[in-house]
Amino acid sequence: MRLEEASSRFVAYCKAAKHLSVHTLRAYAGDLRDFARFAGSATAVGACDRELLQAYARRSFDERALSAPTVKRRLACLRVFFKWLAAERLVPSSPFRDLEFRIHLPRRLPRVLSRDEMGRLFAAATDHASRLARSRQRRDASDSSEPFERLTALVALEILYATGVRVGELVSLSVADLNLADGAVTVTGKGSRERRVYLPSPALVTLLRRYLRELSARTSDSRALLVTRRGVRASTQHIRVLLRDSVRRARIAGRVTPHMLRHTAATHLLENGVDLRFVQRLLGHESIVTTQRYAQVTDSALKERIRAAHPRLGLQRPVRASVRRRATLAGLCSR
Repeated sequence: MRLEEASSRFVAYCKAAKHLSVHTLRAYAGDLRDFARFAGSATAVGACDRELLQAYARRSFDERALSAPTVKRRLACLRVFFKWLAAERLVPSSPFRDLEFRIHLPRRLPRVLSRDEMGRLFAAATDHASRLARSRQRRDASDSSEPFERLTALVALEILYATGVRVGELVSLSVADLNLADGAVTVTGKGSRERRVYLPSPALVTLLRRYLRELSARTSDSRALLVTRRGVRASTQHIRVLLRDSVRRARIAGRVTPHMLRHTAATHLLENGVDLRFVQRLLGHESIVTTQRYAQVTDSALKERIRAAHPRLGLQRPVRASVRRRATLAGLCSR
């Protein structure tokens, strides 16, 4: 079987049998296409050996100068791909057997927004939505698409920060997933695993009730929670565009993504003393090791705060004086 056909069958298998997300399937397909371009799409899967994989890794690093995380992800995709081929008996064995790539990733902590930046972001989104709504009422305008879109932006921002959901999980939410009486939302995450997250404030529940009233008057599709001004389910890109506009209005420097809000929510919860396992459950992490990186962020923030504000810094002169006294005493004692 040729690489091109095998890749298509593998992605179809991941979709039907493993129920992987659209984003994971897209990433698998792209990684396999990249390898097929290198090896040749007409190459038989049985001809892919250790030497070919090693050459692909070398070229990715040396000639194409790809980042370590990108190369590691593509090799991980190929490892799963050839494992499936071996299980289907389309190849005698995986060429990854007894082949270990040691790729050291740079240790990077997730970037988060400060509490001040989050406050400015909420203020900008709320103010803009309110001003547009008041303007619509004064003009009695028939076109209410822009105020509704601003309200959608505010709701998306509130849910992302309140629950730490991924942007893909956010746009997949349906009205039926909300239980406003309990202040809860049912989220379908990776691997079609469901988890229940909770809305932290009555104000957010009130905002969602208001949004649902606007939603029912705008679209006949009662399933999707977040929709565009045309009444169709919002895409992840649509949410990113709305967020970028709110960030610009809040005058926050740098690029802000929906996933940064997930990082920010987790970090702020840990800083407020929420147990790590509760945050793990909220975010839907299978392993607590994944959640622990946010604890590293809080440790880093603690370090910065201690260095900037610890009262010991005001005692520098007495410390130096005492050091001089000890040195003098040590000199006297040694005589």
